[in-house]
Amino acid sequence: MFGGLVTAPSNSPHLRKSGSRPVVFDLATGEVENGVEEDFSHSMETNDLKSASTPMSTAAMMPSPILLWRFKVLLFFVWGFSCCKIGWDSVMRMSVDLRDLFLYEAFLYYNPLLLVTLMVWLWGINLWVFSQANVSYAKIFDLDQSHLTHREIWKCATWMTIIVPTSMTAYLYLYSHGEVPLAASQPVLLYCAVVMILIFPFDIFYLSSRYYLLRTLWRIVLPLQWDPLSPFLFLLVMVLMEVLSRMLKRMEEGSLLKGFKVDSLDSNGAYLFVAVIVLKANLRASFNSKSIWNPILEKLDIIEEYIIELNYAISFSDFFVADILTSMAKVFSDLERSVCRMVHRQVATIAWFEADSVCGSHSLAIPFVLVLPYLFRFFQCLRQYKDTGEKTTLLNALKYSTAVPVIFLSALKYHVFPDKWTNFYRPLWLISGILNSLYSFYWDVTRDWDWSSFTRIFKFSKPHIFSHLLYGRKWVYFWVMGSNLILRWAWTYKLSAHLRHNYLTVFAVAALEIFRRFQWVFFRVENEWNKMNSKTNIQLSEKDLTEEEEKLLVSNEHNV
Repeated sequence: MFGGLVTAPSNSPHLRKSGSRPVVFDLATGEVENGVEEDFSHSMETNDLKSASTPMSTAAMMPSPILLWRFKVLLFFVWGFSCCKIGWDSVMRMSVDLRDLFLYEAFLYYNPLLLVTLMVWLWGINLWVFSQANVSYAKIFDLDQSHLTHREIWKCATWMTIIVPTSMTAYLYLYSHGEVPLAASQPVLLYCAVVMILIFPFDIFYLSSRYYLLRTLWRIVLPLQWDPLSPFLFLLVMVLMEVLSRMLKRMEEGSLLKGFKVDSLDSNGAYLFVAVIVLKANLRASFNSKSIWNPILEKLDIIEEYIIELNYAISFSDFFVADILTSMAKVFSDLERSVCRMVHRQVATIAWFEADSVCGSHSLAIPFVLVLPYLFRFFQCLRQYKDTGEKTTLLNALKYSTAVPVIFLSALKYHVFPDKWTNFYRPLWLISGILNSLYSFYWDVTRDWDWSSFTRIFKFSKPHIFSHLLYGRKWVYFWVMGSNLILRWAWTYKLSAHLRHNYLTVFAVAALEIFRRFQWVFFRVENEWNKMNSKTNIQLSEKDLTEEEEKLLVSNEHNV
C-alpha cells in the first residue's frame, strides 16, 4: 500500500501550474525529495496568490465614485443646514429694533461675493453647454490650452459656495455673542484672501487663468490708453512726439534710419514705439561694452512689448467681460461701501444709522461707482469706432450713455428738496429709465443675437434631454424675449438708489439680472460663433477659387 505509485489529485494545492507535467512519485523512495518539492511548490503558489489578490484588495479598498459623490452631497447638505441653523439662531438673539440693521450690514459685506459666486456657477453651465454643442469657446475668447473647463469652474464655485456663507455665519454668530472685534475681522479677512488669491504670483490656483482675467480687466478699465482722447497722456505724447521728431531728423541726416512701417498701432503709440526702438539702437551702436547696458536694454524690450500690448484692438473677450460687468454694477457699489467701512473701521459699529456719513447709503460715491461699468463700455465703443470706423459702434456707445442719467437722477433724491424731486427730477428719471430699457432691449434682439439660427447653441453632439427641450423650440423665443424685457425694467430698480429700501429685494433683483445675463451669454456667443464660421467659409471659398484660377492659368499656358 505504501510502496505503490501515487498520483496527486487534480485539485491538490501542491500541484504545479497548469501546463506542467503531473507530479508522480514514490512515497517510499522519495520522501525527502517530496518534502522539498512540496515546500517549493507551496511557496510559489502562495506568492502567486498574493500577487493576484493585491490589485483586488486595493480596488476593494477604494469606494466607488457614486458613493463618494453621495457622501459629498450629504456633507454639503449637513454643512448648509448647520450654517442656516447657526445664522438663524444668531439673528434671533438680536433685539427686534436692531435685527434689520444687523442683517442689512451683513448683506452689505457678503452680498457682492454671493452674487459673484452665483455668476461663476452660471458661467460653468454656459461652458458646459458650449462643450456639448461643440462650440469652440476657446477660439472665440482667444484662450490658451490651459484654460479652465466647466468642471474646474464648478470646482471654484463650490469652494466659493462653502467659504463665503461660512464666513457670513461666523460673522453673525460672533457678533450676536458679543465678540464684536472677531466679528468685524471676518469680512476683512475674506476680502483680503480674495485679493491675495487673485494677485498670487506663483503657479498655483490657475495662474494663467487669473492672469488672463486681470489682463482683461486692465484692458477694460483703460481702453483708451495711449490715445489722444486721454488728456494727460495726450500731453505726454505731444512732448514725446517733439523729442522723437528731432531724434528721427538727426538719424535721417546721418543715414542711420531708413523708411519703416508700423501696423496695428495708432499714431501716438507708433511714435512712442519707435522712440523705444531708436533708443535701443543708439545704446547698442554707441557703446562697444554692452554688459553695462544689458539691464537697461532688457527693460526697454519689456516696455516695447508692453506698448504693443496696450495698442491691440479691442477683442471680443474685452467687451464681452465688460458687458457682464454692467450687470454687476450693484456688486461694485456694495464693494465700494464695504471697503470704505473697512478702511474707516466702521465694520460692526453704530455707523449703520448714519446714512449721510462717508460710507453711508446716501454717499455721492455710490452713483459714481455704479456708472463705472457703463463708462468703461462707452469708451470701448469709442475706441472701436476709432479703430474700425464702423458707425454702429457709436450707436452702441449711445446705448450705454443712456444709463448715466438714470443713475445720477435717482441719486439726486437725497440731495435736493422733496418738491423739486417730485415735480422735476422724478419725471426725468422715469423718462430716462424707459428710454434706456427699450433701447437696450432693442439692441439685444437686433444686434447681439442672431435670429436666423437662434437656439443652434443647444444642438448637442449627443442626445440629451436639455437639447431635446431647447433646440428649435418656439417657446424659447418667447421666453427669452419676454424675460429679457421684464428684467430690463427691473434693471431700473437695481440701479436707482431711492428705490433700494429692502436689502432682500435688491439681492433678488440683482440675482435676476445675473440670470438675464446668463441667458444673454448663450445667444451672444452663438452669434459670434456664426460670424466666425461664415468668415472661415468665405476664406475657404476664396482659397478654392484662387487654386482653380491658378490651375486654369497653368493649363492655358500649357496649351499655348
